[in-house]
Amino acid sequence: MLLPLSTALLLIGFVLAVDRGRVSPLAITVAFLSAILLGYWMLDIGAGTSVWIFYAAANAAMILGYRLVWVVLSRGSGPVPAAISRRAIVALRLTSLTVIVMAAYHLVASGIPILRPDVEVERFNFTASGLFGIPGRMYLYGLPAVVLGSTVVQSRMAHPAVGRLVKVNWISYALAAMLSGFKGGLLNVIVLYALARALSSRPIALNASKALRYALLIIAALGFATAVSLRYSSLGAADMPAAVQYMGARLTVIPALPGHHAVTELDGGPQTGLYLLDDLYHFISKYFRIDLGAGPVFPLDKVVSSQLYATPLSDDSFIVPVTVGAAPGFYVDFGSAAAIIGMAVMGAVYAYLVFRVLTTRTVLGSCVLSLAVYFLNTFLVNGSLVYVVLNLAIVSVLVAATYAACYAASQVIEGALGFSVEVPAT
Repeated sequence: MLLPLSTALLLIGFVLAVDRGRVSPLAITVAFLSAILLGYWMLDIGAGTSVWIFYAAANAAMILGYRLVWVVLSRGSGPVPAAISRRAIVALRLTSLTVIVMAAYHLVASGIPILRPDVEVERFNFTASGLFGIPGRMYLYGLPAVVLGSTVVQSRMAHPAVGRLVKVNWISYALAAMLSGFKGGLLNVIVLYALARALSSRPIALNASKALRYALLIIAALGFATAVSLRYSSLGAADMPAAVQYMGARLTVIPALPGHHAVTELDGGPQTGLYLLDDLYHFISKYFRIDLGAGPVFPLDKVVSSQLYATPLSDDSFIVPVTVGAAPGFYVDFGSAAAIIGMAVMGAVYAYLVFRVLTTRTVLGSCVLSLAVYFLNTFLVNGSLVYVVLNLAIVSVLVAATYAACYAASQVIEGALGFSVEVPAT
């Protein structure tokens, strides 16, 4: 127990120490990965394996890749003046309004998941609102994009009009998270807040008073998660103590189980090296209705879930959603050495994207680059590279197109709504 726990604490402690106690995007990611590392160790005890050592090495490589690139990029860099016009701010307000309206439409058209008796299934129904799944994607990813983008813009342009926009975006995102039916709804809000602070050059600095404040917020978020989990029929958590026990497992063993299964059961199988291609075939067919002639193809996450829960691998079956993780996903396709190298590369890309957010001078750049950081954080914890890349590309195009349309229309609309007297040019 001592060595795995020490390793997990060493990883997060190193990141915090290098950043002098400030919560960087890397610290947020490593906090989740360190908890999952303990889950791997717990599973290793029962299975007689040592997968946690590989997982720790992969995460250490990711941290090393991040730090090396960060040192190179940040050398000699200084404050970057923003190039934000009044018209760009108006376009951001209109873009935010469009995203919020589409997210609200999705909830109304598909039904509010938290109020549904089948909340455990309906929370994943992101296409029920129709319109090619666009409202669902705005609900799932468009809201974080405008929340992060507007928060970054506010850090470059402190003005009451921008401040009000940030508040509206955050309230909308928090409400959507609470109504989503996901256990981690409120925890996602806290994590996104920490990420937004870090990307706005105002990272949370951990000290005694702030640590207590955020600890209370996290406890409240875990309480919300526990209450929501009582409504999940598959969990069998009929009372609060059982739900609390489940939440402990949810942070450690449960997210580690799919990756542990993939590393121990799928490595060396007939599909080794092909899971990434299967993911590509599956999501291209699903999103773009393109028949590649390969028949029914299922992504790695579903293959693992079907084996873990003895569910038929079929489009007609409800396959319990699981996440394999980035490092195990690389492992089953390319082996341990390539997986560790791949994680180092991902760390380098992570550092580059964070640096670009901190140095971008435009509104659209703030939104799209912040969204890329958000997606990469999700990938490192949950895996599924093809899903992340495709959805990042789709949502980025949707946000960029919406912003471009709003920017083109802003001259007409700002006069009608009276925005011009509220937002100064910079």
